[in-house]
Amino acid sequence: MQTRSLAILLILCTSLAGGGVQAASLLEAPSGSADGRWLPVMVSGISQATSVQFDLRYDPGVVTLDGIQLASAYADASMTLNTNEAGRARVLVIFPDPVDIPSPAPLVEAAFSAAGGGSSSLTLEDARWSDFPAFSSIAFESVAAGEVTAGTAAAGSGGEGGTGSAAGGGETSTPAPAAATMTAGTGETPAPVMTTPQTGGDETVTPETAATAPPTHAGDETPTTPAPAPLSTVAAVLALTIAAALCIFQRR
Repeated sequence: MQTRSLAILLILCTSLAGGGVQAASLLEAPSGSADGRWLPVMVSGISQATSVQFDLRYDPGVVTLDGIQLASAYADASMTLNTNEAGRARVLVIFPDPVDIPSPAPLVEAAFSAAGGGSSSLTLEDARWSDFPAFSSIAFESVAAGEVTAGTAAAGSGGEGGTGSAAGGGETSTPAPAAATMTAGTGETPAPVMTTPQTGGDETVTPETAATAPPTHAGDETPTTPAPAPLSTVAAVLALTIAAALCIFQRR
């Protein structure tokens, strides 16, 4: 009886000891190329977790963070992302129900593109998780850094300098200004006459100015010739002259 009781006690102790053993919690930054591909942030060794948070640090002079998204296995979780500071992305993931992640699994994915040549280390800061039902903030026991490699950023061609016209070697022609013609002797300026450049040359053609009659000024008038007297008036004067001559002749 005592032997049987001792065996049961040993089994219970072994079970309790085995159940209490848990792998150390680990959060690992991604590694890969800065070519726009999604690189996973791995997590393991957490149980009854309600949330995970961390700061992802990178060199903004080497790579550009294109985005962070939830891994497909935890697409139903909610994520808050803060990228206001260059070179740092603050991530908070909240699970709708407590989750167990005993072995390494992707939690979120990050994508980078090249901002310069070389490589940038990816480090995790303030990496913590909370459990249920205590909701206490627990630091990850192990945090592993990663590295992302960027190729040389391609320089844009033709980004600087002026652009020439399609023809004429980049030169532009400016139409001749409107020309005003004066009318001789009047002192007045007529409406401007637009000149049109001719194809193949720089000459301009100006319409001829219509001739105007010179004005008359005071003192330049030509004396007018009196109009001849009507014929009836001449006959009357002649008749009176003849009558007067006959009267004088008869008196003599």
